[in-house]
Amino acid sequence: MQAQFTIPASSTGKQILVILLASLMLLITVFPMRADAAAAVAPATTYPLAADVSSIDGIMHAYYEVVSGPPNTPRNIARDISLHHPRAQIFPTVHEKNGDPRLLVFSVQEFHVWSKPVYDTGFYEREIAREVKSFGSSTHIWSTYETRQTPDGEVTSRGINNIQLYFDGQRYWILSETWDSESPRNPLPTKNGVSK
Repeated sequence: MQAQFTIPASSTGKQILVILLASLMLLITVFPMRADAAAAVAPATTYPLAADVSSIDGIMHAYYEVVSGPPNTPRNIARDISLHHPRAQIFPTVHEKNGDPRLLVFSVQEFHVWSKPVYDTGFYEREIAREVKSFGSSTHIWSTYETRQTPDGEVTSRGINNIQLYFDGQRYWILSETWDSESPRNPLPTKNGVSK
């Protein structure tokens, strides 16, 4: 049925009609837009993911996955934070021009800010060997890695991630991590499963 409107004779009646029509147009245009916007927002993920923290394999898979991705793509910092103990620290080793090492110290959030220029060029890191030693709730992992700018690209660097884990009876936490890169002065040891 098509609605029919009769314009009231008085100016007050005209004002009321204008307000009603404006309100109707507002309802028609605004509410569908809000519904569309709500539909476009993906449901929030709750971290940590059980698969990430219930086993050593799970946390190591997540450890590499959260830093890997194409150029100019934000990394999932919330997921990375969920892997780490609230007071965890990250200790990258960088090298001066003369080859001497220098240790940096970051929180997880600070590390992602520092790493952004590398992420923005494309960065994929994968584990190629692992050595695990556990005693009680403590686990130490030597994880040999290689990096690329694309998933199937040339290897741009190799090295060893040194990771300390704590198991609280329900989940694993990364307490700290440091690493160093392979260089002529610092070749990878063959015992880490990497052939020369």
